[in-house]
Amino acid sequence: IQPLNSNLFFSISYLKKKLILIDLNNKKIIDFPKINKNLKGPSHITYVKNKSLLLISDYDGGEVYLFDYKKKNFQKLSEISEVIFDKPHMTTIHGDEYYILDTKKRNITILDNNFNKIKSLNKNNFKFKNFKKYEKNFLDIPVAIKIDDYNNIYISDVGKNNCIYIINNKLSLIGIIENQKIIFNKLSFFEKNLNLNKVYDLDINKDEIFIASTHSNKIFHLKNIFRKND
Repeated sequence: IQPLNSNLFFSISYLKKKLILIDLNNKKIIDFPKINKNLKGPSHITYVKNKSLLLISDYDGGEVYLFDYKKKNFQKLSEISEVIFDKPHMTTIHGDEYYILDTKKRNITILDNNFNKIKSLNKNNFKFKNFKKYEKNFLDIPVAIKIDDYNNIYISDVGKNNCIYIINNKLSLIGIIENQKIIFNKLSFFEKNLNLNKVYDLDINKDEIFIASTHSNKIFHLKNIFRKND
């Protein structure tokens, strides 16, 4: 679900392969047949603030759509950016840049405000000084990406490592959030109530982290301890 305001919410269904707008004020649901005809298995939507635009990650369709919900037209981001996607699972926005996480390619493509490609990041671009244990299976099955106010990148990996990576702006792995444990540089904190397993979504609001653990059927709330990220 992606809120526009307190009364309007976009929702996307992977199984039904459709995007809808829920209008609580008028108690109605608005369909978008033009874009829905093209969706093969959408996994995530991102609202571009101050614009009538949504970025729709169509995981099964191997495409990211730029959808103008007022004009009800759309463009393929692969055609605008000249980037070929395989299994794009999530897109997030940080400043004037767009970060697209591709599960199958195991990489992150960064685009500028005009959707031109800046660069792509894969396993070889990251540093694992204090986290050699996680290097071998890094980005095994990445599914979620978010960025906090301190320029840290959070990537959830539901593969063999089954954790959330925290990476600073120098592309060094500085932290791990996993089942019942939080690691920050060389410090480990054990959290017996943090029952994480297969995290497919998370959100960060200033100094708060919200984690949706699919197999635990729970949402966890953590304080952001990764602010000092050197």
